Amino acid sequence: MAGLKLAVDFCSEEVPSRLRSCGRCGFVMPSLSKQERAIIARLADGLQTKEIAHDIERSKATVEGYIRLLFVKFNVQNRAHLIAMAYDVGVLTPRHYHET
Repeated sequence: MAGLKLAVDFCSEEVPSRLRSCGRCGFVMPSLSKQERAIIARLADGLQTKEIAHDIERSKATVEGYIRLLFVKFNVQNRAHLIAMAYDVGVLTPRHYHET
């Protein structure tokens, strides 16, 4: 078997109120624009900044700015942690697994 690849989708609706904050850690779900959600989804798919910029028709510098802003909103230091937090709060959800 060649392996499995996770295909992700991002929520196009507002995050349900039950995911707005965490009573245990105090995390409060930031509000996210459609563009920010699209960037998170593409990061989770493994795209590089240049590829994301091409996909969403923005400059590489603009995408880098969005990513820095997302780091602040989620209080994280790197892309892996951003993606993990996005799954934890429901911004990203596993859609399905398929063989590659």
